[in-house]
Amino acid sequence: MRHTIRPASDFTDDPRLEGYVTFHGDDPFEETIGPFCWKEHKDGRTTCAFAVERRHLNDDGMVHGGCLMSFADFAIFRFSKPYKNGPSVTLSFECDFTSPAHEGEFLECIGDVIHTTGSYVFLRGDVFTQREGKRVVVLSYKATIKKLRQKS
Repeated sequence: MRHTIRPASDFTDDPRLEGYVTFHGDDPFEETIGPFCWKEHKDGRTTCAFAVERRHLNDDGMVHGGCLMSFADFAIFRFSKPYKNGPSVTLSFECDFTSPAHEGEFLECIGDVIHTTGSYVFLRGDVFTQREGKRVVVLSYKATIKKLRQKS
């Protein structure tokens, strides 16, 4: 792998990212729009997160839809990791934008692998934030990852 895993605190001093890690390496796009981070929990779950900054916004002051989709795409690869033994690509990605997100919010992503085959991993999940003590879903997705053949 071309990436180095580093603590999120190496890139941001946001206390909400305590315990999260992120990639540092050869992915210029994610490094530009991130850091997108993840945390593996003791119960086997993985949560992905990022803190919304001004640079993530569109001209209406809401998180750009492309940023949200990129974050969810990052997350599906973290969630599908135990089901793959090599490189893979996003085959399909469908999403619904259900609520705007704003500067200063902390976005998290959860997901479930709903089915796997020898060649595919099927997932679904949500990107959400907390507002007034309630979970507010910002984006819901379903995706399919195609496992690529290893070159001999």
